[in-house]
Amino acid sequence: MIRISAVLLSFLVVPSSYASMTSASIFKEMQSTNPGVISGRTAATFSALVKKDQITIEQSDLSAGPLGAGSSFESSIDIINYSAFYGGKGGGLTTEIFAETGSGGKNDKIIEPGNTVEYTTDSSLTNMSIGLGLFKGLGISLLKVDAEDSQNVTGTLGGSAININTTSETSVTGFTVGTAFNLGLDYGFFYQKADYETKTNAVYASGSGDGEISGDRVGLGVGHSNKVFRTEVGYVRNVKAMNAGDSGELTPSMIEFTAEAKLGKLKLGYTGRYMMDGFFLYRNILFNVLAYQGTNEARLDNTFNFSYGSDSKGHSFSGSVSIGTTESEQTQNLISSDNTKYKTVTSSKSFSLSYSYIF
Repeated sequence: MIRISAVLLSFLVVPSSYASMTSASIFKEMQSTNPGVISGRTAATFSALVKKDQITIEQSDLSAGPLGAGSSFESSIDIINYSAFYGGKGGGLTTEIFAETGSGGKNDKIIEPGNTVEYTTDSSLTNMSIGLGLFKGLGISLLKVDAEDSQNVTGTLGGSAININTTSETSVTGFTVGTAFNLGLDYGFFYQKADYETKTNAVYASGSGDGEISGDRVGLGVGHSNKVFRTEVGYVRNVKAMNAGDSGELTPSMIEFTAEAKLGKLKLGYTGRYMMDGFFLYRNILFNVLAYQGTNEARLDNTFNFSYGSDSKGHSFSGSVSIGTTESEQTQNLISSDNTKYKTVTSSKSFSLSYSYIF
């Protein structure tokens, strides 16, 4: 059984997010999780966003491993993403289009008495999804996400010469069909057929290599909505269990809660996501690969949304800031002979600016 050392708690003020399991969001720039709600959109919108993530990872004591007393590990990650979203007005055939590009760098340092070895990783991301509401209550969507990172290092570690030049590619291709309906309460259901593929020439203590696995997911939710308030709770789970090394087979899953309210021209919203057993949102694959790959610790993400302006037409400028910290137990993947799990502290900060136009 997996031991949960801590829960990640991150607070975000994000103008554009990813929710809507049982009904269309009050926030017009919100992309739908369940394509079954796309045709329920009440207005069209275009939004553009730039977002920067800064993450640090620290293993302050590696003395239990082969490097001995005084050894430690620290990592700094910088990611910048640019994205654009278009969502049409519902009532019939309705389109949602999301496009994103991103790049990032990761600098790892393994420190032993009298010696420091630095590993440099460069990463890139492309993300494209198209959703189509066929009619109210039924929709489909396509997803294609690709991330690539390359790592280079030359030096001496533990008295042994090292020379590493690796490239890893991760991609997700998915097709989703979803439905949403009201029977006193709002209900939603979707099934996502997804292939998760990795290609790498890297070898880690926890194991790696080329491979393709099923990333199929199923999601369901229940909620309530009217013109000024919307709330829902949803559950998403991988269909098949995944090999998690020493933890055996785990089935990634997520519980999601959303509440939104409209007070005149002001809109406020909250989404909480409790991700378990290595679950992550496919659109956040670059963030996951750089910051959380190799850990199955549960974490809680809290997102706060705000918007001010007309529901039918108008401009909006928004910003965001986030801070998060988690503690976990992880191996040191950069030392191939080391299977020891060390206390790992991951801290993150995010900043974003966005523009939206509703018409």
